[in-house]
Amino acid sequence: LLSGIFIVYKMQTIGAAFLVTGGTFAAMSVYGFITKRDLTRIGSILIMCFIGLFIASLANIFIANNALSWIITYGVLAVFIGITAYETQKLKILAQQYGDDPNMAPRIAIIGSLLLYIAFINMFLSILRIMGNRR
Repeated sequence: LLSGIFIVYKMQTIGAAFLVTGGTFAAMSVYGFITKRDLTRIGSILIMCFIGLFIASLANIFIANNALSWIITYGVLAVFIGITAYETQKLKILAQQYGDDPNMAPRIAIIGSLLLYIAFINMFLSILRIMGNRR
């Protein structure tokens, strides 16, 4: 699914975007893991923001407004940075509750890894678009 980025963007840009994304993702995962603050409320707000950004991006397909496109890109980046911390904290809590259950632990691990993978990919694509340097 991501092979098209190798046609559109230069390798240096892809590499730099991957490093920035990896650092940001790691920092927010660590924050979500060690923070004592409950991120549940922020997480639900971020998910609603994501839904709004998704609807705005669908509308922008027909409007084709460049400024709105950049606002959506930065919005998606901000939302998924927050969602990374929220999902990490949620996975930590689930692991504490169900970590000893041999039936639930693998399920939680698979679902959690998919959720964090989606957050990483969306952050990567947003950072890649911001860094630009198309061929």
